[in-house]
Amino acid sequence: MAEQTLPSRPPGLHDASWDQDVPPVTACASCGQALCDGCAPNELEQEASELRPQARGTISLKSADPAQAPRIAQNLLGTDHDKRKIRAAVKLFREIGTREALQPFVKAEIVPGIAKQSDAELDAAIRATAVTVHHPAGSCRMGADEMAVVDGELRVHGTQGLRVIDASVFPDLVGGNINAAVIMIAEKAADMIRGKAVPPRANV
Repeated sequence: MAEQTLPSRPPGLHDASWDQDVPPVTACASCGQALCDGCAPNELEQEASELRPQARGTISLKSADPAQAPRIAQNLLGTDHDKRKIRAAVKLFREIGTREALQPFVKAEIVPGIAKQSDAELDAAIRATAVTVHHPAGSCRMGADEMAVVDGELRVHGTQGLRVIDASVFPDLVGGNINAAVIMIAEKAADMIRGKAVPPRANV
């Protein structure tokens, strides 16, 4: 499986829908079942993930019962900006599929299907097949403003002896998998809780 970050305007893709201000997406390509349990062994699958979506979801209470699960609205593809990004990625994948080097291996486009050409048709196909990779973050973000939940040492504002130490404290999204960032937040939090001194800045 190969993974790379696409440039803000891919070479050879002359489409106004891929604007200079659109942040990168991550593209993954695999053959057969490497990414998709439902894929046939002889299929090539290409996937695009939005690294910096503009839309934001919400988490709210369903009731006063603390045992009841909260109401989560992810708001996926909730802005034209986000839809434009994924649509441009689909067009890029189509262009890659027409390259001469791939012709011995490409018989037909299965999804969304070559008959779907308009932006509206592509948007409908994307909505029908899109999934989340479930890396939500930022619901208890750190900061000093009235919308922040924790301070710079991850202590919940207005409480004593309570900290939040996970991806929910991100003040903004990271451009990729959240695993490494969460590990570093946990390492830093452990040092703060133990009162460990901040190490000197490295000269690199």
